[in-house]
Amino acid sequence: MKAKLLLVLALAPFVRTLAQDDDGGTHVFKPNIRTVQLYAKGSQTTPPVLTLGGGDVLDLSFDDLDGDVKNYSYAFELRNEDWSPTSLNAMEYTRGFTGIQITSYKMSSLATTRYTHYHITLPDANYTPTKGGNYLLKVYQDGDPSNLAFQVRFLVVNNTMPVTAEVQPPFSSDTHANSQKVQFSVGLGNQQLTNPTQEIKVVIVQNWCWAMAKYDIRPTFIRNNSLEYNPEVDAVFPGGREWRWLDNRTFRFRGDRVARVEEGATTNHVYILPDPSRVDLPFIVYTDQNGAYTIVSGDSNNVNYQGDYGWVHFTYAPPGGMPYEGKDLYLYGALTNYDLGDSARLRWDPDRHVYTTAQFLKQGYYDYMYVTKNKDGNISLDETEGNFFETENNYLILVYYRPLGGRFDELVGLGRVNSLAQKNAQQTQ
Repeated sequence: MKAKLLLVLALAPFVRTLAQDDDGGTHVFKPNIRTVQLYAKGSQTTPPVLTLGGGDVLDLSFDDLDGDVKNYSYAFELRNEDWSPTSLNAMEYTRGFTGIQITSYKMSSLATTRYTHYHITLPDANYTPTKGGNYLLKVYQDGDPSNLAFQVRFLVVNNTMPVTAEVQPPFSSDTHANSQKVQFSVGLGNQQLTNPTQEIKVVIVQNWCWAMAKYDIRPTFIRNNSLEYNPEVDAVFPGGREWRWLDNRTFRFRGDRVARVEEGATTNHVYILPDPSRVDLPFIVYTDQNGAYTIVSGDSNNVNYQGDYGWVHFTYAPPGGMPYEGKDLYLYGALTNYDLGDSARLRWDPDRHVYTTAQFLKQGYYDYMYVTKNKDGNISLDETEGNFFETENNYLILVYYRPLGGRFDELVGLGRVNSLAQKNAQQTQ
């Protein structure tokens, strides 16, 4: 009991308060909740997207470190294209009974850390979304929607406007070698629009990193029955580079890039080799997970309830051993829910001249990067990772429709494009 109390107290700074929910983001609100995953069924690295009438299925799983059985339920909440609340009530965008209980769980075994693993598939036959749009999956306790455990973003698309896209280098000499431009078109189908520039909104997301998403993208011109987008600024993304990785699949021996592993009676500690800035390093292409992570273990047969947890210690060594003036440094990726809050911020160690942080992670294979954020909230890879046009990135082009006088933004088109697949296709032509 004492060990569990100490663990929960240690994890307390790693959660958000409900007052921080204004952005409609993916957040964990209770320190006992870890490893929240929502993804296309069978693929941990595929973003959670449902197509209306398409028969898609999502997997939801999470661990409760209290190690007991609780009464968890879930509900869907529709949001606008910028994740602000809508004026609709739940009956206008869902069918069935809200507050579906999560009854599928299994107690951990063989693991040092005690927890309860919960898993369900969505949507339930008795509760499903009926409109396209941005959604929050909200999981709460004891039948009280205000007692939130966590919330996760997902998308539901009503495919009425087809999207075609490609990735190109920007025309500007300043960004040609280090950025990627998404050029795309939106077919209007049978939709009659009064004012396309006001009724249609487009958002582009790179690698499910919503903090760096591009909003309010306007069409370059209208041709026949389609909107053509060829913007030289609004749809240009820093290329970044392939993600750093953490191989945390075993505590029995050191994985790749692990300095040492300390197995304890109540918890494990994994110390990663110090990470330098990669800005001046040559660009190398290799396979990554584009910021995602995969829960997998080399120490057990079923990682869901036999996989163990441990404190993973990250160290970042900045150039010259000097901190970034006027900027904070963050650990970035799905392992921190792409959250730029205090839980992901690294602390400066003046004695060692490095930044450090520790994350309590389940066994798995994780992608991550380091980003800086200045006082204006601008996020950058310029000083930590570098940017290259050749980097492999996934893009989602999201098209929303709101008629004049409408009450919410309906997701009516979704395009997917991979920058490397696009370049390979060009090379084979």
